Amino acid sequence: IKTASVLGQEFTVEILSSILLKNSKIDQESTNNYLLAGEKETIWEALTEIRYIFKHALIREAVYEMQLKRQIRTLHQLAAESIEELYQSELEPHYFELAEHYEKAQISDKAIYYLKKAGKMKGGARFIHVLATCPTGWRIGSEMSVKIARTAVQTNAFPLYEVEDGIHYTLNYKGHRKVKEYLTQQGRFNHL
Repeated sequence: IKTASVLGQEFTVEILSSILLKNSKIDQESTNNYLLAGEKETIWEALTEIRYIFKHALIREAVYEMQLKRQIRTLHQLAAESIEELYQSELEPHYFELAEHYEKAQISDKAIYYLKKAGKMKGGARFIHVLATCPTGWRIGSEMSVKIARTAVQTNAFPLYEVEDGIHYTLNYKGHRKVKEYLTQQGRFNHL
């Protein structure tokens, strides 16, 4: 579970197998048994024959965080090296992933190298900033989540915009409602 947690919420059998073989000398049959045991214990589930997903992000995060930092760095390095070996003829779709693993392995020169490669890809880097409501923390009913998210946009508390080439931005929607409407719908602002 510790090794899989380093690969993220979703992971491929191929990369996991490669890391386990390098790090623990675990063969493919043992890896398959390991995956089946994880499914049986509802730790993860198969998305396809070759791709798995952790059932809960908190499980993955807890397992990841409880490891020694040195071990995490080693596993990230092994993950990056495995990706480079497995996909050597088709690395481009993995540039961001490689940069992240090398950054977390504290191998800065490789992380920078892959970030630069990713930036030169057709279409370049992408980033999506999403407002995700939290009914418990915001003290709202879960049925209010969509309404409050819309109100955030309509009051410009959370503007909808696009940035091109990291410089030019376009505001896609200009709301005309008062921010007070957004704040008063949430219990977390009752003290204001």
